[in-house]
Amino acid sequence: MKVDAELVFWGIFPAFVGLLLLTLSLRSSFKIKSIVSWMFTLIISAIIGIAEIMFYNIIFTDAYPSFLPHLLLVASFFLFGAQLFSKTS
Repeated sequence: MKVDAELVFWGIFPAFVGLLLLTLSLRSSFKIKSIVSWMFTLIISAIIGIAEIMFYNIIFTDAYPSFLPHLLLVASFFLFGAQLFSKTS
């Protein structure tokens, strides 16, 4: 495995962003303590889990990078925003 700028841009950095987003979602659920927040966390966890599997393939098996895991992270960002918005409602 050769670490270059393309690998960092397509795989490593987005994988860390996904893990950070998952951590923030879990932290928010423990803080809010509502069923809706936990439902958002479960959905976000599933989406990020799928994206992390794709990032694993990109990083360790030298698979050709795809936009799909990045789009999944963007969708989970929107869901995280909805989770935070549901706290105020």
